[in-house]
This record gives sequence, structure tokens and C-alpha cells, in this order.
Amino acid sequence: MQRKPKKQILFGQDARTELLTGANIASATIAKTLGPRGGTVILDKGNNQQLVTSDGVSVAREITLYNKMHNMGAEMIKSACARVEEEAGDGTTTTAMLTNTILKKGAKYIAAGGVDPISIQRGINKAVSFCVDLIQDWGKPVHTEKEITQVAMVATNGDEDISKALAKSCMIAGATGSITVEDGVSMDVEVIIKEGIELDAGWASPYFCDAEDKSEIMLESPLVAVVKGKVNSIDDVRAILEEGSQWPNPKLIFSLHTEGEALRTMIINHKKGVVKCCAVNVPGMHRWKEEWLEDIAALSGATLIDPDKSMKTKDFQPEYFGSLQKVIVKNKTTTIEAFEEAHDGLMERLKQLNHKMLSSTSDYDRDKYQERIAQLEGGLVILRVGGVSEMAMKERRARIEDALGAIRGALEEGVLPGAGNTLLLLSQALKAEEAVAFDGDDDYSELVGWRLLADALPQPFYHISESCGVNGQVAEDRIANALDEHFTLFTGWDPIQQKVRNLCDEPGILNSARTVRTAIQTAASIAGTLLTCEAAISIKR
Repeated sequence: MQRKPKKQILFGQDARTELLTGANIASATIAKTLGPRGGTVILDKGNNQQLVTSDGVSVAREITLYNKMHNMGAEMIKSACARVEEEAGDGTTTTAMLTNTILKKGAKYIAAGGVDPISIQRGINKAVSFCVDLIQDWGKPVHTEKEITQVAMVATNGDEDISKALAKSCMIAGATGSITVEDGVSMDVEVIIKEGIELDAGWASPYFCDAEDKSEIMLESPLVAVVKGKVNSIDDVRAILEEGSQWPNPKLIFSLHTEGEALRTMIINHKKGVVKCCAVNVPGMHRWKEEWLEDIAALSGATLIDPDKSMKTKDFQPEYFGSLQKVIVKNKTTTIEAFEEAHDGLMERLKQLNHKMLSSTSDYDRDKYQERIAQLEGGLVILRVGGVSEMAMKERRARIEDALGAIRGALEEGVLPGAGNTLLLLSQALKAEEAVAFDGDDDYSELVGWRLLADALPQPFYHISESCGVNGQVAEDRIANALDEHFTLFTGWDPIQQKVRNLCDEPGILNSARTVRTAIQTAASIAGTLLTCEAAISIKR
């Protein structure tokens, strides 16, 4: 009988102190990469390989502390960074710093007594709502390649070559096209245009993913089966797997939903190496799921298995398979790259969609068809990233993927002043609003929560200014003096040139509004949760 490991239990202030120690270590490490003069961190990747990176989330992923209690605190910071990276692509370092600052100051208030942690959390959430409303009002729409380049410059820590390549890619892809990042063979970043699409749906099960980091499945020249129905029994997949086993190519099934015995059968065959395969459930409501399947059939050349036409998967024939050049499947997205030969099939599919759009009597349906047409016409833009070594290439690729997320956020929610200037403005707005938001009868603990966020927000601005050689308070005073003469939202501190100027002018210093919003919301959520902690349980070493 296996013995259960012994557990360590800490209560109240003792638990918060241990968790905060771990959070401090993680935040201090990640913060080294913040800003245009941020440093790099060397990561030991094993097998005598090291990665030098300035990407905050890459640093966060590598942090594991020996002390289990400390590690629990560090994991909270890591989870905050991962959440922001997934939603906004950038802002992970800012999130870590905000989370840790709220935690440190909040823990002091709680240790001193006289405040309620739950009410503090309510006050933090109240302040976050106020900030989110301001961010939505302040966001400036992005339209030009120049503006996109400015956002990318901040997200890539000033890499001009990468920023220009990203801006070019976004202008080519447009609002509906897809952009994917791949490893290249040259030293440069190449922009390539292909036929293809990106689905807002990932793998049917993570067990299909064999990568060490469980981040993505890359399928080269997969055989594709497209099923207009549910795939849930062994009979539904047996013929597909058996007919496909005569070729070494991986097998990929797109369907309305793959589940149950069918999914388990595919996973077992995949894990045992009998048939390398994967399943993807297309996104959307039922009718639009079927439209996705028809798009995929057109791109791959597959025959759509349609039960409405008396077709069954158990009668699957080899000629029903289609093929794609490359498919990258992740947790929530699937990127499809078609062969050049798919062009004729794609044009025919576009004709069908145009006919459906023109004959539709519903405004909603016409809009949806127009969206599908634009996405298929936009195609797939591929960024091939090179480097002097494999590790350098991976570090560069990580920065590009982060910047791509920031650009998408900017296109959807607009831009704000970068280099911590927006956070400083939000802090000032919170302090100015405090007297309106709270009167003498309000809960003092909620007021403490409001002040915790107001005090935490300027910290990234101070850190960036000081890393560039100017005291943060001095920089803030210079902005205040300049704003007395002429105020605009985008008048702020340039830490490189060390002067107050319009941050929209070249070289622009702009942040995605989504990045700022997500960083504040996530930091407040994680910190508020930890502040209410009254016990912590960990495995005892």
C-alpha cells in the first residue's frame, strides 16, 4: 500500500507570509525583463542547453521553488502571467509586478489588524471596475501600419525588424485573416502568404499532444476526414483508421463533435503508435459548424461525409480523404495551411458562399456569410522566424507570438500610452475619485482595497523610469509640470529620450488597451484571492 506524503499546514499570517515570500521571488525574477532597458534571464533547458530571454512568460514558466509553501505563492504569480499571455499576448511582467505589489501592501494591512480581507477584495474589485471603464473610454482605434509597428515595438522590447514584419503581416491578413508563426531556416523573419484559415477550436483531447510542453500538435501533410455529424462510436472511426493505416501520414478528423468510444479509440491508437491521429471539433452553433466543415472540405479536397446524403463513416473509402500541407492544433485554436492545389476548390467554395449571401433574407446570415468570405479570402499569413541558433530562434519566436497577441488586442480594443504611463494616469484617477466613491459611512476595508490598487498601478512606471536612469517620482513630476501647460491623453514620459512628449509621435510608445485591461483585472483577481487566504496546505519535504 502506497503511503501518502505528509502535509504541512499553516494558518493566517504564517500562511500569507510564506506564500508572499514565493510570490516575491517569482515577481522579482520576472520583473528583470520589464521595459525597453529590461535585462535578460538565462534559463537552463537541460542537456547543456541554455536559453537567454527577455520574455516574461517564458521566465515565469521556468520558476519552481524548492520550498513547497514558497512555490505555491510563486505558482499564483505564474498563473496570473499565463492567463494574461493567453488572453492578451503581452503584459505578463506588468501583471506579475502589480500582483506582488498589491499582495505585499495588503498583507501589511491585514497583519496590523482592524481590516476585513473579504471587504478589501471588494474594494479592489470596485477600483478595477472604475479602471476598466476608463480604459474603454480612452482606447484610441488603430488603423495604420505605422500604429501597429509602434505597438509591436513596445511588445518586442524595441526590435524594429520584428515589429515591421508583424505590422506588414497584419496589414496583409486584415481583420479576418490568420497569422501563424513557424521556425525558419534563414537569419531573418520572412512573411509568406498561403491559402488557409484558423479555427477558434482546438484538439478534442490533450492526450493527442506528444510535445513536452503540451502546447501544440504539428501535423505535416495529414490525411483529412471531414464528417458532417457526431463521431461517438467505434464503428464511426474504425473504417477511417483502417483505411488510413496504409499511409504513414497522420490522420485528422474534423467533425461536429468527436467523443465517447470513438475518441478513446483514437487516443489509444495514437498513444500506442498504431495510427497517429487527432480529432478537432469545429466551433460555432450547429448550422455554422456545418459551414466550417464545408470550408475545410474545400481546402483539403476531402469528401464531406454527410448523413443527409445517406453517407456513413463505417462505409468510408480511401478516396474520401483530403490532405493539407500543415495543421497546427493547440488547446483553443487550429491553424490550417492548404496546398497550392487547393486554390480551385477554394474559389468554388467562395462562389457558393457569395450565392448564399446574396440569396439570404436575414441580415444576420448575410453578415455571417460576409465574415466567412472575408476570412477565406484573407488567407493565412505565415511568419517564418530564423536565428543564429535553435535557442535564439525559440526566444525570438516567443517574443513574436507575444507581440502578435498585443497587436490583435490593439486592433480590437485600441491603444493607450505605453511605458507605464496609462497605469500612472489610472492611479491618479483613482485617487481623485476616492472622495466620490467613498463617504464617511463606507466600509474602511473597502477603501483600503481601493487604495491598494491605486498605490500598485504606478510601480511599473517607476520601474521602467529607474531602469533608464531617472527616478520615477522625478519623471512623474515632469509629466505633471508639462500637463499644466498642455494636456492630451497621449502626453507622457519617454524613458529612452528622458523627456515628456506626445507618445503617438515617432518613435511611438503605445500599448494595447486589452493588455492594460487584462493585466489589471488578472493581477487584482489573483492578489485578492491570496489576501483572503487563511490556511495553506502543502506536501512536506
